[in-house]
Amino acid sequence: MKTILGFFKIKDIKSQLIQNDKNCEIKKISVFPLSNSPIRTMPIEILIKLTDLLKKHFNIEIFLNQNSEISNLIYKRIIDEDINIIDPKNTKALILAIKTIKYGIFMDSGPLHVAKMFNKKGLL
Repeated sequence: MKTILGFFKIKDIKSQLIQNDKNCEIKKISVFPLSNSPIRTMPIEILIKLTDLLKKHFNIEIFLNQNSEISNLIYKRIIDEDINIIDPKNTKALILAIKTIKYGIFMDSGPLHVAKMFNKKGLL
């Protein structure tokens, strides 16, 4: 690793990044289960199990779109007072919301790529 970093004249900041991560406490996880492609949308059963597990330790918010049939199906299955459902009114509102998240769980979709532009931490 040092050889590669030296060749490209890149400083090793891994230990600094690890220390910064230790100082950052994640309290809320934002879940983006939707994709325009049905095969890339998170299965409802996985979403339910995931949120049931995570809500024990974190505040959970799920980003849905009321204009989507699958979103409405998810909403009906997930109604839970411990989970905050977010329905951005338009693309600009979605981008602004992504800009404020601390940690996201994404499908391969637009929100994942927007979060990457903002250097947001998360899981694909």
